Amino acid sequence: MYINHNTIFGKKDADTAYRASNTNFSKPEDFNSGFAQNTIENNAYKEFGKSIFDNEINENKFQTKSYSSQEIFATVSSSGTVDDKSDTKFGALLDFVDNNSDAISKKINSNEDCTPKEESDEAIPVKPSFPKDFNLSELEKLFGKTTPETPEPEDQVEEPSGKFDINSKIEESSQGLIGDCWLLAGLNSLSLTENGKQIIKDSITNNGDGTYTVHFKGISETCSCEIPDESLESADESGLYASGDKDVLLVELATETLLTALQNGEVNLPDNAPKLLYNEKGNPLDGGYPSDIVYLLTGKNMEYKNILDENSKCLKGDELENFYNNELESFYTRFEQNPDSSCGCLHIKLEDEDIIVKDIYGNNTKLTKAGDNHSVSVKSVDENTVTLINPWDSSTEVTIEKDTLKNHILAYEYMEV
Repeated sequence: MYINHNTIFGKKDADTAYRASNTNFSKPEDFNSGFAQNTIENNAYKEFGKSIFDNEINENKFQTKSYSSQEIFATVSSSGTVDDKSDTKFGALLDFVDNNSDAISKKINSNEDCTPKEESDEAIPVKPSFPKDFNLSELEKLFGKTTPETPEPEDQVEEPSGKFDINSKIEESSQGLIGDCWLLAGLNSLSLTENGKQIIKDSITNNGDGTYTVHFKGISETCSCEIPDESLESADESGLYASGDKDVLLVELATETLLTALQNGEVNLPDNAPKLLYNEKGNPLDGGYPSDIVYLLTGKNMEYKNILDENSKCLKGDELENFYNNELESFYTRFEQNPDSSCGCLHIKLEDEDIIVKDIYGNNTKLTKAGDNHSVSVKSVDENTVTLINPWDSSTEVTIEKDTLKNHILAYEYMEV
């Protein structure tokens, strides 16, 4: 408890605060000095001082301690000393207030029957109590009666209901049986940037009623797809879709629903939309570009460059070297210069055998399976290496020398988020 000394003792009067540095207020009438009149308003001694003196001091119901009275007295004075004899009644009053301020405050504020604290069994063989004629009115003025503050009730935040922890974040996942590495690579790439994380957060809503909504800004501001718990649960058990983070699974199902609507002509793409590469006969998730999901969530097109000519034949000679040395290096440079805002993916070209390369530590790393194109997310780039995240398992990353990776690259996609 904090006690304001000016509140208790009043403001000092320079002429009357101390008549002499060794004044001994040893008698009640001496307490009616200029100091007493100046420091306890309305002659508080007449109201409660005498009862305290007569009952508490003279009957010796508590032990005085001269040091504390000296300390309190000196705090409110600018000079002079006070007699510190243990039988000084003014000192005893100061001791009484000092040693029992909590009890006094409690009595004032709650009107409970309480007693001053005991300092030791030897000092106070009998626990003291307030005199029957103890008058609280003056102490209320001096201490200030307060009303206990009622704490503000904490806002009750209701946890969204539903079977799945949909938190609008893209976390660790592993690709299922469907060939939607493009979708997972695009999502993972967005999630590696702060702006991309916000885009994802704005795109996914847990409705709190067992349903979840994905918003496709690339189609329109109002285009969205709602997925219920039951559909998520069924898809999760099938093994076809990604395992791990359920936000990823939610985006898969919502995108599958949207692409099916496109197949059926129920939804039309805006004029500035890319030609989405989706399977028009089987599951629409089976095939695509990372830029497809990025466009659907942002409405922005990624830059796309590959090693194919206009007839879809692989570039050769100088044209191929130009791609590697200029266009691909430009892609890498932008990642180096804008590491916090670069969203990008690499396409690994298909070959007759699994593509297995060495990482910078000499470990074998499979980039793709035989006969499959594959998309991976670029996490970071430095002068000589590229760090990739494979949608097969987004919890792991691999760092590979640029020269080792170069001949296996089919294309890149880039956007500054």
